[in-house]
Amino acid sequence: MSSSTALIEKLASIRNRYGKKETADKLELLNSINVNDLRSRKLLQGYYDTLQFIVAYPDNKAVHKLSSDALEQLRLNVTSNKKTKDSLYNTGVTGSVICTAFSFEVTKWLRQTRRNDIRFSYFDSDDARIQPILSVVMPKVESEILQDANAEWKGWLKRTRNRNEDLLDQLISIFDSTSIRPEVKEELWNAIGINIEVTLSESCILPKHW
Repeated sequence: MSSSTALIEKLASIRNRYGKKETADKLELLNSINVNDLRSRKLLQGYYDTLQFIVAYPDNKAVHKLSSDALEQLRLNVTSNKKTKDSLYNTGVTGSVICTAFSFEVTKWLRQTRRNDIRFSYFDSDDARIQPILSVVMPKVESEILQDANAEWKGWLKRTRNRNEDLLDQLISIFDSTSIRPEVKEELWNAIGINIEVTLSESCILPKHW
């Protein structure tokens, strides 16, 4: 077992224990762990999860500062190292990327609030399923064009896309403008299976004034 593994396992074992000795041990461990020495996905994720817990439930200000600083150092390490970043795909570690299918409203909200961190990835459904669903949610004239045997949905969307739009923008706009009931809209969105990638660019911790 490497020294880094032993240190992180020790920190994880006392993360929810409090007292003078435990606080002193946490401070010593936080000062001893060097994030640049961490290579494996499992070790990085375990360290990240432990730090998140300690930041949320710190012993005191000193422990909170050290664990917050360690989280920031971990984020910088991940974002600056492509190999590390790729190894942490879909882990939820800050600085890495997750890929999943969200509901329409959540996807729309993410696009509005984190535009530079969200992008289309792929569809779960095939073309034969996507085209009729788009025909349902589009305005009547556009729907009739799309249903024409000569109109292939990908090419048609590309030709009608606004200059500053991408595919995700266009899909959100189409679903947002339809008069279909919200619950039906969500079912149709989920039926297409729009998977998006989200770059976790910021640490998910409470504001300092809290």
